[in-house]
Amino acid sequence: MLSAGEALPDVVTFSIILKACVALNSLPHGMLVHGHVLEFGMESDLRLATDILILYTKCGSLDFAVKQFELMHQRDAFAWTAMVDGYLRSGCVAEALDTFGKMRELGLTVSVVTWNALISGLAREGLICDALFQLNQMQEDGVRPDKASLCAIIPMFARSAVLKPGREAHAYMIRNGMELDLLIISSLVDMYAKCGLLVLARCIFERVVTRDAGLWNAMMVGYGMHGYCEEALSLFHRMRISGVRPNEITFSCILSACSHSGLVTEGRRVYDIMISEYKILARQEHYACMVDMLGRAGYLEDAFVFIKNLPEEPTRDVWGAFLSACRVYSDAKLAEIATENLMRFTSGSADAGYHVAMSNVYAENGRWGKMAQLRTQMRDVGLKKRVGYSWIEVGNSVHTFSMADDSHLRSNEIYTLLMSLNAIISEHFISQYEWL
Repeated sequence: MLSAGEALPDVVTFSIILKACVALNSLPHGMLVHGHVLEFGMESDLRLATDILILYTKCGSLDFAVKQFELMHQRDAFAWTAMVDGYLRSGCVAEALDTFGKMRELGLTVSVVTWNALISGLAREGLICDALFQLNQMQEDGVRPDKASLCAIIPMFARSAVLKPGREAHAYMIRNGMELDLLIISSLVDMYAKCGLLVLARCIFERVVTRDAGLWNAMMVGYGMHGYCEEALSLFHRMRISGVRPNEITFSCILSACSHSGLVTEGRRVYDIMISEYKILARQEHYACMVDMLGRAGYLEDAFVFIKNLPEEPTRDVWGAFLSACRVYSDAKLAEIATENLMRFTSGSADAGYHVAMSNVYAENGRWGKMAQLRTQMRDVGLKKRVGYSWIEVGNSVHTFSMADDSHLRSNEIYTLLMSLNAIISEHFISQYEWL
């Protein structure tokens, strides 16, 4: 069109092309269009300037987005919303909140679209408390959450297995007559299942007439993670009969469930079905599930042969699963092979974790010299195992703990109770060696 010499592009033309570049995630083409906008002297048009800003925010070019935002002589609510979204997409939460605050200070109308951009961005970053705070603030400002608002946060509750606010969001949608699409229903099933409310999750699942793979997967994941492998397998076979094609995630769910339940024969069969019947190429997560399943059941040699016969280089997750199994069954020879391969992929604290696992294998085999040598190597190169954390949700608060942690406000009470429990356990403790 530019070279035809007959019809010149206008604002609408460039706007459509910029939106297409965003849809294709094509930053180079978008920048080329930006250049033509400058060439035709249209950069002062607010609509085009905002489209260019959105191009840079959604294609991950924050520096260009900030520069474009600063060069805009006019900025409406759409431009400010795009900038908030851009900061959040790049993980710059503080800058996003600061920009949102300035927008409100200027007296611009903060619509539900802007609130949704902020809430969904915080949800993507896993900031549950911040997302909930903004959701409440939104309602205090007289803006009613819409379906998009709740679509943004319910998957977050599912990923984090946070129940109370998730149930409140579900109830809000029912009270306000919001239609629940498959994505929301899958997230609700996922959330309830992960929180242990399998009956409720199954109830929601069964009410849906037309199910997609995502919904089937959510229910199977819930059963698998709580040890109900038979139910997960039953759903898998029912899914196949219904005509819904299982995908890569489906097979990861089922293989993981078989692994945790020790159903090796069923797991092998599922793996074969994936490859031979559905022609799905196995990925590294499937390899790791198979190695974990064989290793947990004590088939270390089978797991090692499986790794050696893989059509591609096994990743850290595959060797990590194998090392964990070797650790459980105290197989020093195979553990050394796993550790040697892991050293090619890892560094820092991850490296330290594998060294610790290997040293524990040496200790369990009475190879104290090897263990001491490995510990010395760790100390010499400054390797330290990453601190592990556990957490629990009580009420509407999440409490986090690490080993020997005394930072909690009620740590004295916690340790007093732990000592009491330890005393009770010690009275009935029988060492494994007393059975020998």
